[in-house]
Amino acid sequence: FALARAANIEGLPGQEPKSVLSPGFITCLYLYNPFTIVTCVGMSTLLVNHIFVLLSLFAAKTEKRVLAAAALAFATYLSLYPVLLLVPVAILSTKHQGSCVG
Repeated sequence: FALARAANIEGLPGQEPKSVLSPGFITCLYLYNPFTIVTCVGMSTLLVNHIFVLLSLFAAKTEKRVLAAAALAFATYLSLYPVLLLVPVAILSTKHQGSCVG
């Protein structure tokens, strides 16, 4: 009942009820998801790791090599798997001259 009230599924008097899959209902399901709550309570650093990986990819795409390397280094410091992105980040951060080699 609390989720239905928070999502306002029953609607206002004189209006037909909203669909069960309204955006408010989906938002409430996500916010009250036990896995989300446990992750917040457990103070996981996985979110910080993902932010550094995304920052590294963005910096590599915009050809900011130092920022890309630093963000990838911080992400690798938090967990080991971002070291696999070393080659793709290096390829992304190189400048494309527009000429073909062949």
